[in-house]
Amino acid sequence: MPDDAESWYFVRSPQRHQVDELIERVNKIAQGAALMTETTLDIQFLAGSYNYLPNKRLTSRVLDILNELGPLEFSEEEVAFAQTISRAFPDELRQQLTRSENIDVGRVDDGLIAEIQPMSGEGEVMPGSTDVSDVSWIAPTAQLMTTCFALGTPGHSWAITATSGMSIGHKGMLLAAKAMAIAAADAIVDSQFLAEVRSEFVASTAGRPFMSPIPTEVQPRNSNAA
Repeated sequence: MPDDAESWYFVRSPQRHQVDELIERVNKIAQGAALMTETTLDIQFLAGSYNYLPNKRLTSRVLDILNELGPLEFSEEEVAFAQTISRAFPDELRQQLTRSENIDVGRVDDGLIAEIQPMSGEGEVMPGSTDVSDVSWIAPTAQLMTTCFALGTPGHSWAITATSGMSIGHKGMLLAAKAMAIAAADAIVDSQFLAEVRSEFVASTAGRPFMSPIPTEVQPRNSNAA
């Protein structure tokens, strides 16, 4: 056994306070293991984030804007390319991923979804992490997804890169950019809309102010250090 050994843990839970409780328990387990083996323990905190807090009023406005902008238009070549990319993955995986997006599994071979989809997934927990979640506890936040990759392909994969860096991804990104820009303009010129967004945010965060999950004693790491 080496004199020094280390392990890395990523603790997740639907709510931030649940993560804090789990971290405390994990630390106690590690401390107990160190006592049992008569070894020393050093705990290093690397990162932390909140759960995403959606603002329904803002999100509904973004959806209205997307519907006004209309569906994406993909060429036959783009659809065929997306279908080829999608079919490189097992059918069971593609169906699972399509279902997780609340899209009819019968469309798994369509390659691309051009139409604007209705809002879905309320109350569901998405197993992912993003620092946008921290922002959502500081200011009203909405998120949207547009078609930039082939239906039924896994995230963070070569398939996402293959389609997002070409015309398919460019069309989806431009649609998202337009929707965000219009929503931002609406918040500036429509005082009633902005008041409704803020009112929901205040109610959602009442008694639950944002507190950085990173302990105060943790210092930024020097990425240039050897």
